[in-house]
Amino acid sequence: RLELAYLQTAGELTQMIGAGYFPIAGQRGDHADSPRVGDGFVRIGADGLVTYASPNAHSVYRRLGLTGDLVGSHLADLTRRLVPTRHRADEEALSAVLGGTAARDTEVASDSAAIIVRAIPLRPEGVRSGALVLVRDVTDLRRRDRELVTKDATIREIHHRVKNNLQTVAALLRLQARRIDTPEARLALEEAVRRVGSIAVVHETLSQAADARVEFDEIADRLCRMV
Repeated sequence: RLELAYLQTAGELTQMIGAGYFPIAGQRGDHADSPRVGDGFVRIGADGLVTYASPNAHSVYRRLGLTGDLVGSHLADLTRRLVPTRHRADEEALSAVLGGTAARDTEVASDSAAIIVRAIPLRPEGVRSGALVLVRDVTDLRRRDRELVTKDATIREIHHRVKNNLQTVAALLRLQARRIDTPEARLALEEAVRRVGSIAVVHETLSQAADARVEFDEIADRLCRMV
């Protein structure tokens, strides 16, 4: 069945290429990239019912919570039942992709999994006969994305606290300098205040830099303004 489904779909795509219907014109979606061998393969008819689903496609939908078989089900309705409303794309995109009526892609997710769905309408003779739907499990990728966002926020918070601590140290030294009558000691503490302030400026500039390069002139200009 797998071989027959692949050969039939390949034959229809070949006819579409010969007739100029494929590749389909239009911009690709935000989630789309080159199809991969490991993508789940789902063949749906013109009515949106699944006529064939590869083992990888079943595995992807198992992650969403499917307990039965994909074949014979209406892909759009089945996905709506498995995916909470808060994790869906807009209904128009969901219907267009999972119904195979538009060459688009979308991302849907449950509480435990996230998948990218990409549809390629099939019309070898100019009339839509169904669609090829590719599904990909991106759960681990989205989890890493969330971890990176959390890590980035934590690092920014640490930088902010270091800056506050340096400012606190400078303020304490400034208060101490005001209470000292000896000119030499006061000058030494004021010099320490300026040095801590310079460290704070350099730290702030380095922590805000998006890459590994920092323009020294920018730091020097800020230090000169402080002086």
